[in-house]
Amino acid sequence: MKKTLLSAALLCVAILSSSSATACTLCNTKTGAEVRALAFGPDFLRLLGVTLAPAPILLALVAGTGFLERSTTTRERAPDAA
Repeated sequence: MKKTLLSAALLCVAILSSSSATACTLCNTKTGAEVRALAFGPDFLRLLGVTLAPAPILLALVAGTGFLERSTTTRERAPDAA
């Protein structure tokens, strides 16, 4: 137990202390700055909202098909059980 906890703690320290930005050759260039400015510009929140807007609809469809499937199988089994 202690060995696992120590390993997990060391792994967390290693992950948090490493910097992926130093591995990126594009991040510290003019092109990298332009890409960040375009990606996280003034339209960022609007574009994020437009991107995530279909998610509740799709989740509702998935949930609806699960409930529909359960209700039809329940109706088919009810006459046999009675």
